[in-house]
Order: sequence, then structure tokens, then C-alpha cells
Amino acid sequence: MMLQRVFVFLLMNIIQTTAAKEPWRPACSRYDYEERLLERVIRNELSMETLLKEIHETNVKIESSLKILERAIYEVETQLKSEINKAKAYMSDAVAEMTNNSSMTAIQIKKEIEKLKGFY
Repeated sequence: MMLQRVFVFLLMNIIQTTAAKEPWRPACSRYDYEERLLERVIRNELSMETLLKEIHETNVKIESSLKILERAIYEVETQLKSEINKAKAYMSDAVAEMTNNSSMTAIQIKKEIEKLKGFY
């Protein structure tokens, strides 16, 4: 008899534990699950729209910065070419002047040598 009571007691405990609802988990119906899923989808959609807007704004900023940099590069290249051409012209003038001076100096030296030969 005692064994039967223990058996019934254990059986009742097993049934109670398997059939009992867990207090920390609310019972979810199909509609509750779909509602939570829909809320999650809407939150994801809103965050994606926000992210897309931020990406678009960043893209516009990058494009404008790129245009500014391209303009600055063009101006620097133009100025560099101008300075190189000025330097070439200056060097050509300097070389021509040195050539002219050296030929004049050579002519003067020859004249001086002729004068000196005439003295001896």
C-alpha cells in the first residue's frame, strides 16, 4: 500500500512538472509569434532605411570631397607645369648667357695673347 502511494505520488509529480507552465515564458499563440516577427521586421526595415540614408549622405560628402581634391590636383599640376616651364626658360637663358660670356672671354683671351705676342 505504501508502495502504491509512493508510486501515485511520483506519477502525480511527473504529470504536474510536465504539464505545468513555466512562469518566465508566456504562452505564445500563433498570432503573438507573428506579431513579434512583424515588429522585428518593421524595426529592421526602419533601421535599414536609416542606414541607407546615412550611406547616401556619406556618399554625397565623399563625392564632393573628391571633386574638391580633383580640382586642387588640377590646379597644383597646372602651377607645377608653369613653374617647370619658367625654370626651363631661366636655365636656357642662363646657359645661353654663359655660352656667350665664355665665347667673349675666349675672344678677349685670344686678343690678349696676340697683343702679348706682339710685345716680344
